[in-house]
Amino acid sequence: MSNSQNGFMSILTIVVIAILIAALSGEGVYLWQSRKAKTQTQELTVEKQDLEKQVEELKEEKNELEKTLSGKVEEEEEGGTTQDKEEQTETSSSKGYIVLTSPKSGDTIASPVKITGRASVYEGTLNLRVKDATGNVIAEDFTTATLGAPEWGDFNTSLNFSVPSPQQGTIEVYSTSAKDGSIDDIVSISVNLK
Repeated sequence: MSNSQNGFMSILTIVVIAILIAALSGEGVYLWQSRKAKTQTQELTVEKQDLEKQVEELKEEKNELEKTLSGKVEEEEEGGTTQDKEEQTETSSSKGYIVLTSPKSGDTIASPVKITGRASVYEGTLNLRVKDATGNVIAEDFTTATLGAPEWGDFNTSLNFSVPSPQQGTIEVYSTSAKDGSIDDIVSISVNLK
């Protein structure tokens, strides 16, 4: 064999080896990508199952809340419970998560006013304020119920205020959204300030 044939054979051998290496490497990459895709698919399947479980739990919670609310609506349509008919002692907020037991709507109050009730709000945090006859806030503070949502906790606090003369006013107890600070739920009663 001549030198030129040997050189050609060497180059040909190198090219064949390079082609084989490339082919085997491509197959290795394919197998690695295939295994990676399989692992990701398994992880997504587990995540999907977890999400489906959470959706089912939320549906059950929603159904329980709807049952509770429908029971309250039926009581209101029937004129309330026997206890409600005897004496209205509590005022509930718009969503029903704050219940004010004292003072009562129409009460005449002096400073400091004792404000009591129960609530099921985020971290038990409640804001309180007294407004005068023109709607100006003349006193405000916050308090914390003994338990936070989803449990019900009691609250009991006093709020100092001052008015130049007896007048109508408003007491508000409310919770705020953790998301944006807006009022989330509120109970408001009219009182006589002195």
